[in-house]
Amino acid sequence: MQIETSANALIREDMPMRMFVEAVLEPSTLDEVWSVGRRMAADPAFPEKSVRWVKREALHLTMRFLGDIDPERLTNVK
Repeated sequence: MQIETSANALIREDMPMRMFVEAVLEPSTLDEVWSVGRRMAADPAFPEKSVRWVKREALHLTMRFLGDIDPERLTNVK
């Protein structure tokens, strides 16, 4: 598993950024998680609001949500 940090390329100095720590999945793990997610989404009993569905390319696990971070504090977060 790889831990990455990322930031929006269009940073405005007066606007906080929504930041989180994510775990990027290995390709084989991503395939399995994607497959399970598709089955879950197809189940009418699955509570839709319990997850946020994203495109496969953006799939990751959020390890910790940091919230809105002011741009001047961004270097402390990295």
